[in-house]
Amino acid sequence: VKPVEEAFLRIMKQMVASSIRKNNPTMHTNTLKQRVRSKRVSIKEEETTAAAPDCMPMKKYWLDSLLEEAEGSFLEHGPFAILGSKYDGDSWDRFRDSLPLSLQHHVNGNAVYNVSHPLFLDLLDQLESESDTPYNAVPYDYRISQILIEGMLGVPPEVPPKIIKEYLADKGRELPINTRKFHKWWEMYCGHDQNPIRESRVIANYAGTNLSPRHLVNETASIIHGANLYLPWDKSKHEITLVIPDWQEELSGDLISQIDSSTHPFSKIVVMVPDSISESLLHVDTSLHVSIERRSRPDYMDLCTAPIDTEWFMIINSYHIVAPYVELLFTDDKQRRPVIPFTPADDYHCANFRRCYEIHESSKQFSPENSMIIQDFDMLFRTEERDAFCSEWVQRYGEEGDRVHTTGVSTHKEKPLGPTATSYVSYLLMMGLADNLYLFSDSTIFGARDNFLREYSEEEEMAAASGIPVLSSHLLRNRGAGDAKSRQEVKCSRRIQDIQAPSTSSVPQPSISTGTETDTTTTLSPTPAPAPAPTGFLPGRCESWCHIVPISWHPGDAHPGMCSWWPCGNCLPCQV
Repeated sequence: VKPVEEAFLRIMKQMVASSIRKNNPTMHTNTLKQRVRSKRVSIKEEETTAAAPDCMPMKKYWLDSLLEEAEGSFLEHGPFAILGSKYDGDSWDRFRDSLPLSLQHHVNGNAVYNVSHPLFLDLLDQLESESDTPYNAVPYDYRISQILIEGMLGVPPEVPPKIIKEYLADKGRELPINTRKFHKWWEMYCGHDQNPIRESRVIANYAGTNLSPRHLVNETASIIHGANLYLPWDKSKHEITLVIPDWQEELSGDLISQIDSSTHPFSKIVVMVPDSISESLLHVDTSLHVSIERRSRPDYMDLCTAPIDTEWFMIINSYHIVAPYVELLFTDDKQRRPVIPFTPADDYHCANFRRCYEIHESSKQFSPENSMIIQDFDMLFRTEERDAFCSEWVQRYGEEGDRVHTTGVSTHKEKPLGPTATSYVSYLLMMGLADNLYLFSDSTIFGARDNFLREYSEEEEMAAASGIPVLSSHLLRNRGAGDAKSRQEVKCSRRIQDIQAPSTSSVPQPSISTGTETDTTTTLSPTPAPAPAPTGFLPGRCESWCHIVPISWHPGDAHPGMCSWWPCGNCLPCQV
């Protein structure tokens, strides 16, 4: 352990003993509260730092920097209640605008708390009073944000009706509504240009984020919270082929022509095409070696039939393009295992959605214990293991999957379910190889980055399966894309509202892709319709579609894409 880390860990042990922890706020605030009430905190100790063991110092004198920041903030702007950091990572990028506003703006619990500030003392009292309510299950830092947002907007967080009913039956009383009290706090402590909640530049919050060194190149914080640090791909060690299943040569040509503008690990491209496609793809301008492979088996077998002569490969169909930066992460150990995101194959994320259920059930033919869904496009396949898996798959189900129906798994009527990344991983689990080759990361906790971006819509992809030329429908769609108002109406159909305490279930789920032309993409969860206006506003407040105004402690988060039903007194018109 480096000296700076050793000192940090020693102080951390002292902090954790009296810090406020997540998931049971009241129990862990009592000690701090008693110190405040008994005046055991001296004038020089009015700021108390709460930090978790997953914080890591990045610079020397990190504690001095934090104290200097706290003192400077006090002298320049007056007393604060909490000085901390909001989420700095990119795990929310796929769905940030759909998250509750209180979650987007919540200050992580690793922060500096001014234990003499009246707002902080009121918050402590409130957390203690909620010890026997459902709110006690909410992480304390997120609950504080809920209270502040409720005070600002006059909108209490929604609690599932079942929980309210159970509370009423157990306690014999309704769940308390404190909106007026919180609004009074807001007016008292947060109005008139007061700013009791401030952002720290010394603490960076990357809770639940997988990072490579490039993410921290411009990071100036002295303390990093919650980041999982991995190594990036190394072209000198990882030679990777990109496989592109295609059905219309113009589409893969679009992908190939743009790939040189991306930072990516690929050294070769293999395009899987039907017999009808010409050799023109070989002349698309790119620095990579491109080979054309005409299918000898159905398209759903491309994963197995693509000829690969590199150690690793990835697969993406021609309805996508390569992202500006392809983020492949590897463990920082001797094995250098790829980090692969997965979605839990549970009822909420998978079992209630037909396509996902089929893929998972099919994979369990190899390892019944498999509980992961792996996106085909997220998987970094090892060619040697792919070959062994495909040999086993063909032996079981036939060269074209003719015997898949004998497994009892209900699949698409027109074609069997071909090999998938999920089945590949399940095979590795069966062979006892999975954890030796890969590190699997729960995307509902640590997020996942899109290495490939959809260029053509799912509707265009489905239409292509019915014989409608993709490029024709794509051009027609783009001609109508100039209507900014209609685009904004689509954006504004998202609802940013508190549904429940943050959990993995609040994360919108990715789609399941099989790499075939028909039925290729089916979302794991249904698309919600525009939501009605939430109830619970203060009397006299009106409602409308609007753009959320900047919040005092983080004005940069408000932008025209954040549109929902809100009290018009706290909104600006929705605009592009």
